Amino acid sequence: MFTAFENCKSIEEVANNAARFERMNLKREYTKNSNEIFSIPTTYEFYYENSEMKLLEDVITYVEYTKKQWEKEKKKKESREKNNYFVRKLDRKLVDDGIDHIATVSHYILRVARKISEQTQMPTFIIYNARAATIYSNILEDKFEIFYKNGIKRTFKLPVSNLTKLVEDFERQNVQSCIIPIRNMKISSHQYVQTDEEVKKLGKDGISNLLRRHFNDPECVVNEEIPNVFIECLRCRCSVIFVDVPTWGVGYASSAGLLRKQKDIDKRNKGIYFPYKFRSYVEYANYQVASFSMSRFWNEEPQIDIEEENLTRIDKSQPVALILNPEIEQLIWWDDSPQFYEAKWAKYSDSSIERNPLYVVTTFGRMNIAKYIIKKIKGATIKDELYL
Repeated sequence: MFTAFENCKSIEEVANNAARFERMNLKREYTKNSNEIFSIPTTYEFYYENSEMKLLEDVITYVEYTKKQWEKEKKKKESREKNNYFVRKLDRKLVDDGIDHIATVSHYILRVARKISEQTQMPTFIIYNARAATIYSNILEDKFEIFYKNGIKRTFKLPVSNLTKLVEDFERQNVQSCIIPIRNMKISSHQYVQTDEEVKKLGKDGISNLLRRHFNDPECVVNEEIPNVFIECLRCRCSVIFVDVPTWGVGYASSAGLLRKQKDIDKRNKGIYFPYKFRSYVEYANYQVASFSMSRFWNEEPQIDIEEENLTRIDKSQPVALILNPEIEQLIWWDDSPQFYEAKWAKYSDSSIERNPLYVVTTFGRMNIAKYIIKKIKGATIKDELYL
């Protein structure tokens, strides 16, 4: 058996019981108390651009690779080996256009969060899963926003001093929407199983580092972090958005815990489960799970059905968690370049990589590329055209 979520005393206890909950194949029962439709925006609406800030030179950055990628990239002329990683040259226009695109996606994520907060009448937490999604969080940084019913918008510095009072403000109908970012959370995209039997069922993929019997297992090297605020959010029944970006051509990152493709379904049919993923945490906490993938929605190729994409299942009066892939295309050129992030996010990088600051020449002088990206995103404004 397992301990009920409300009786757990620590993050480790929540994680391990959520894993047991999933492996027992338990699910929340979906019932609707009203005919109101739960919905989210499905387009970016506007394209954002910062035309004042531009790079004056191409960008040369370190790039992380797996062994398979490393062997593939080694054959390319434009890449050269440097210890255990590669140096990659990126055209300055590609980088500037890419940062404007990131600003566009960042504002879309906020729009989704406001919409969910308005519908559920609860504070909405946005989890920017480190590292791929961290770059979208630069607009809010370490602040949270509140839109009041009188039309006033205010931002406050994190942490939230009294989450219970915020929930009560919604009940008093003083607040229209509230968005709270979580930036220091990392759920691994690596595949993990919990039993020797599951490892054997993986066949040739059944290597030792896929086996983790409990959370923070010292024998299984993982780069994860679950902050206390995440558990507090679930205890207060706040709405949650989990943002991550898949890099290998499927609609959702494996950190979400969805059955995204036939291979995932086949594994589940064999009795192989994916503990310590986002879905396992929120389902264990008795949340409804919804999902939306920009790339799947705008892709006309035949796809498998994903139950969580049926948003008509969702009852707005009950706790809801949305898994969101906000990218239409899979050109995630920043995720494997640690130099594009502030130094404080280095703990989510491969520790074997020498991480020297990267300085670039811009229209605002010479600056660290990480600071340039933040300033350019925060300074982006709406262009007079629809992005979609």
